[in-house]
Amino acid sequence: RYDKSFELIPKERRYSLFTPEVMNGHGFKEEFNLSGLFPASTGVDFLKSASFVDLLSILPNDYLLKEDKMSMANSLEVRVPFLDHELVELSFKIKSNYKIKGLKTKYILREVFKNKIHPEILNRGKYGFEVPVREWLQNEMKKEVNVLFGSSKLVGDKIFNVSGIREILNEQFEGLRDNSKMIFTLIGLEY
Repeated sequence: RYDKSFELIPKERRYSLFTPEVMNGHGFKEEFNLSGLFPASTGVDFLKSASFVDLLSILPNDYLLKEDKMSMANSLEVRVPFLDHELVELSFKIKSNYKIKGLKTKYILREVFKNKIHPEILNRGKYGFEVPVREWLQNEMKKEVNVLFGSSKLVGDKIFNVSGIREILNEQFEGLRDNSKMIFTLIGLEY
């Protein structure tokens, strides 16, 4: 489930998307799984294991990389105080049931600051710097995407099945399924 949350093209879609020549001729090797980084010890709980894997993988190779590039591009010096090594080490010593209470995340942090930060800010949900791909695909990018995949080089080179791409696009445009991240990945590959 952890690995699946990071998939751009789900395994079950690959056989309908890629041509038989690609699937059979080149064969898909077992890809790298982030869950392989989980500690082998059964004594470590899932939250600590997932946090450790995030610290080794997605944090330095994705989130911090993007933050660094975007802040530098805008002449900003950004700090990440919650990544101070002593604080990170301390956080790994804290039991998970003190970090999450029911569905309330960052429990200790929220408790410490409950009288210092306005409740509206303290209790609001987490949000990142998401690109509004879903909205773009329903509006201004819809026609461009149809044109792009109507004369797809990846289809012409027998990498993708036109029917697989069309199925993914139709599901998106008809509101049947949110395939926006997968389509955005395919757009990048096509270009």
